[in-house]
Amino acid sequence: MARDFGIKPNEGAIINQVLAGSPAEKAGVEAGDIIIKMNNKNVQGAVDVKNIIGDLRVGTEVNMTLLRAGRPRNITVIIAQPKTEKSAAPLRADNLQKATGQPFWEKGLR
Repeated sequence: MARDFGIKPNEGAIINQVLAGSPAEKAGVEAGDIIIKMNNKNVQGAVDVKNIIGDLRVGTEVNMTLLRAGRPRNITVIIAQPKTEKSAAPLRADNLQKATGQPFWEKGLR
């Protein structure tokens, strides 16, 4: 797959989706872009992106080098507070029992 994008194996993180209204969208990141550097650190995959962003405070600027259609592009993204989604509670043992009326061990879960 790396060859298809013109990069070496273990180089870069492919952006699959950009959320509407997110800092990435505001900075011009697009689905299909490949992040190859963040704050002058090489990016080998999604884990690197997560780790670099996870170490930064809200309001911090992140300088990224992307590949788009094989051409490098430099952008700056400003880290924002993650939005909390109103979603169902995590599926824990007590929630599963409430939802199904059965303990988790009777549902084949451990």
